[in-house]
Amino acid sequence: MASCGEGQIWRVATRCLADDSTAHAIANGVYVGVVNRVGFETGDIRGNSVPGKGLEFWGGSFFCDPFGRVLAEASHDKEEILLGEVDLRHLEDTRRNWPFLRDRGLTVMRQSRIE
Repeated sequence: MASCGEGQIWRVATRCLADDSTAHAIANGVYVGVVNRVGFETGDIRGNSVPGKGLEFWGGSFFCDPFGRVLAEASHDKEEILLGEVDLRHLEDTRRNWPFLRDRGLTVMRQSRIE
């Protein structure tokens, strides 16, 4: 099995988080904001802490539209305030013209939960 350097690990993890989050935006027809902080935390809780520099947070917070397009993205190495704009008309148009939620079979889902 090939080893993965630290730089590669955070890139893979960030890409997986982005793929999962944009999929939720598309499937539910909503804007999605994904928040992640940057830096290290030792987790000092009741005298228990992580040795060394601590747990690393990779940043890269982002905001995407109902089609999964990333509208704004924060950096991976510094604290930032990320702002994104929500267009409610775009949201309504998306739901009207691409009705995932309407066609998802709630009756079938409810019935399978009962059984």
